[in-house]
Amino acid sequence: MASAGPRRWPLLRRRQVWLPTWRGWLCLLVLVVGLFVWLFRALYPFLALSQPVPGADIMVIEGWVPDHVIQAATAEFKRDHYRLVVAAGGSRPKGSTLSTYRTYAALTAATLLKVGLPPDQVIEAAGALTGRGRTLHSAQAVRAKLAELRVTPSALNVVTEGPHARRTWTVFHRVFGPPVRLGVISYPPEDYDPRRWWATSEGAKVTVTEAIGWLHEWLFGWASD
Repeated sequence: MASAGPRRWPLLRRRQVWLPTWRGWLCLLVLVVGLFVWLFRALYPFLALSQPVPGADIMVIEGWVPDHVIQAATAEFKRDHYRLVVAAGGSRPKGSTLSTYRTYAALTAATLLKVGLPPDQVIEAAGALTGRGRTLHSAQAVRAKLAELRVTPSALNVVTEGPHARRTWTVFHRVFGPPVRLGVISYPPEDYDPRRWWATSEGAKVTVTEAIGWLHEWLFGWASD
């Protein structure tokens, strides 16, 4: 009696699979843990980029930054002899109803005047009233305001806080582009220790959010221009 041949439409087939030994799993675990430790240590310094352009005569301050950043930026403005400072930022999500300052740009410009900068050196560049793409709209507002005043920057430095710096630099660099040399100055936050950002809920939330935001900007930012 002839043996039955192979089925024409088999649903399963056997394959040889190589699996790690316990030593292999241990090495893999050490590698993964080491990768996470490196990521935790390298993530914040990567995001909190501080790379000012020497000789820049225009400073841009993101208007949402806290007072200690504005004070530090004011001291640097005077020390490095900038020609102009631009206060940037769109609508304020809270408090504008009870305040005469409806935008972060207006609030920061008033603060700069209050701390002693002369009015002819302070420029207010209010971004669009939007809840999305605020950094992009701020950068576009700064470019439009400088063009309106017939100021052609060759180099400018943008002041921001903590891990937002990498995203700020990416967006402003894309909006201004060559031949403008674009630098960024990141001042550390006071709400948490940047060296142990993962140890507090505020530090973890801000750093992880900025990492996701920068990655999205890097991958898809061109689509929002």
